[in-house]
Amino acid sequence: MSASKHFLVGIFGVPELERQVLERIFSLSASRANVYRMLVDPDGQSVDILLVDRLSTAAAGKAEAFASNRIPVVSVIREKESNEPYFIRRPFTATRTLGVLDRVVEYEIRNRASASAASPAPASAATPHSPAPGGNPRAKNSVTPPAANSTAAQSGASPPARRQVNPADSGEFQKTFLSSGYRALVVDDSLPVRKQVSIALERSGISADFAEDGETALTLVAKNDYEIIFLDVMMPGVDGYEVCKAIKRDKRKKNIPIVMLTGKSSPFDKVKGKLSGCDTYLTKPVGIREFNRTLNKCLKEPIAFDSIAGLT
Repeated sequence: MSASKHFLVGIFGVPELERQVLERIFSLSASRANVYRMLVDPDGQSVDILLVDRLSTAAAGKAEAFASNRIPVVSVIREKESNEPYFIRRPFTATRTLGVLDRVVEYEIRNRASASAASPAPASAATPHSPAPGGNPRAKNSVTPPAANSTAAQSGASPPARRQVNPADSGEFQKTFLSSGYRALVVDDSLPVRKQVSIALERSGISADFAEDGETALTLVAKNDYEIIFLDVMMPGVDGYEVCKAIKRDKRKKNIPIVMLTGKSSPFDKVKGKLSGCDTYLTKPVGIREFNRTLNKCLKEPIAFDSIAGLT
């Protein structure tokens, strides 16, 4: 296992009681690949990430000097959605907080370091946090997260924009916000199952489309690119096996991993699923750790959130 990397998080405007919660959450990272420590109001000291309470105008002003050095900013908000590149909703939870910080490290700090290594800066370059000559120092989200195994990525297109979800709604499919660059399709006529899978995907930073029947699923697959599909076996109209066969017959879509969702676990069901072309099975109700193991098995670039999946 590789050595842990330590990152200093500058805290601006977060009240004392919430800072105590953050301190406990950060302590949970001690045994993880990314270890986080907090520094309240750093005041000129070097930090790797900024955590700024957007309810505090004064805090936002203090953070401006750091942001101008291209230090990634995570906004603390109360709303369900934000236009900020990275944000954490209140109340703080370990899964939510560490997950967002991990994504900042992956898509901002490490990718930026890799880009710098590929194109060495002149000998007169400033500190690691200084903007590149001729660059835009305010471009906090200049590194695009990878959209693994997708046609959009192969063609050089940008990943889908951030979306909002309400999987409790019925009717047409709904969409959740994008955080990692992955995109999934979840097909199930059961509202509780859609909600469960929605939460699990959100914890892993995966964008998702939702469909209640096979016909809608095939329409979405024809129009969009997905890195993974979760497909219920028993549905009204076209069942999951037929949907799976149709997708696998499509030369453009046949390599998308398909995970069959079933309430049964008999050898016959698994054989039938294999014959239809599915890649693996998940038996409902699905446990979060089993779900994450399946993600890591099916995705080209695994999601590394299993160590915090059981925390709240």
